[in-house]
Amino acid sequence: MTWRLLVLLLGADPQSSVSTWASSKGVDSRELRFTDKSGDHVVRFTLTRPSAPPGANAHLTVIHTVGKKEVWRAKDFVEKCEFDLTLDVVEGSIRLTDLDADGEPEVSFLYRLSCRSDVSPLTAKLLLYEGATKYALRGETKERVGENEFAGGDFTVDPSFQQAPKAFLEFAKAQWKTLIVEPAALPR
Repeated sequence: MTWRLLVLLLGADPQSSVSTWASSKGVDSRELRFTDKSGDHVVRFTLTRPSAPPGANAHLTVIHTVGKKEVWRAKDFVEKCEFDLTLDVVEGSIRLTDLDADGEPEVSFLYRLSCRSDVSPLTAKLLLYEGATKYALRGETKERVGENEFAGGDFTVDPSFQQAPKAFLEFAKAQWKTLIVEPAALPR
């Protein structure tokens, strides 16, 4: 599995580094490390590879720590899948930003998950965290279901965005629009 991690710094200059993917016993992991005024941060992405069907399982866990203190944890899974199981972080979606230029970086990523036996859209979620506060877009990937026909691509905005700086929602919507199109939905 290859995921490229894009680190984007806007309005802040924390030092950052990204480890390469490490794989061991059906688990892939990677860390985003950066330092800012509050200390040394580690955001660890752990993805279990799908087990063999029938009844396949896969889990995604993302944990953000500063020093030894956990800031937030995101978990999701697909279990007991009898069909085609998908659980992955969308390539190029992991971002480190400071959209409101307050010196507190935001971490965001988009992932897809599904258990399906057709070409229907996958469930997709874009999570953006500033500190322990989570903002989310939830919806579906955009899939080609016919020669000139597409399904999905829509999302709902989590109410938490109502209290967020306007730049957060603008960024999340732009990321969604850029990253949500499935390869099958691209023009041929």
